[in-house]
Amino acid sequence: MDQKWYAGSQVIDEVLHVEVFSKFLQRKMGVVVPIDPTLKVLLDKLLAAPTWQAKCLGMQTLFEGMAVGIMDIVQRANTNPLIKDIIHRVHQDEARHAAFGILTMRRLVKECDPETLVELEDFAFNILETLNANQQLDMLHRFGPKYGLDPEAVVQATHNWEQWSFVNSEPYMHTVMPNLMRLGLVTERTEEKYRERGMLVGDHLAPRSSLPGI
Repeated sequence: MDQKWYAGSQVIDEVLHVEVFSKFLQRKMGVVVPIDPTLKVLLDKLLAAPTWQAKCLGMQTLFEGMAVGIMDIVQRANTNPLIKDIIHRVHQDEARHAAFGILTMRRLVKECDPETLVELEDFAFNILETLNANQQLDMLHRFGPKYGLDPEAVVQATHNWEQWSFVNSEPYMHTVMPNLMRLGLVTERTEEKYRERGMLVGDHLAPRSSLPGI
C-alpha cells in the first residue's frame, strides 16, 4: 500500500513538472520543442516492457537517475535565477523518485534468480546504450543546421577528443552508474561495454562477480 501511495504522489509531481516547463518554454522562450525521438522510443519501450521489474528499473532507476544528473549539471551551469529556481524544485522531486527506485530495486535484486538478474543487467545496458548513442545526434540534427553545424562531423570530432569519455560520462556517473553498480547490475560482463561507450570512468566503482552464481 505504501508503494501505491508513493506512485500516486509521483504522478502529481510529474504533472507539476510538465506544467512548469511548458509554461516556461511558452512564456519565456516562445517555443515548445517536441520530445526527442530517441527518448520517445525508449519511453515506449519501457511502457511495453513485459515485467514490472523492468519497468521499475527503467523508469525509476535509469530515467529518474539521468534526470537527477542532468538537472544538477544544468543548475550548476546556469546563471538565470528563474531557471535555477525551477530546476532546483524539480530536482528535489526527481531525487526522491530515484531514491524510491533504488529502495525498490534493492529488495527486488535480493529476491531475483541469477537468470533474471542477467536479463535486468542487459535491459539496463541496452536502454542506456541507446540513449547515449542517439540522443546527442538527434539534438544536433534538430539544431545543428541553424548554427551551420554538420551533425555527423561534430559527433566524429567529439569522439576523437581525448577527454570525451570524462565529459560524456558526467550525467551517467552522477547517479545512474553508481546506483546500478551498488545494485549489482554492472558486472565484469558489461563493465567494459559501458567504458567503451564513454558512460563509465574510473577504476574504483565496479564490483566484481556481483551476481550470485555468475
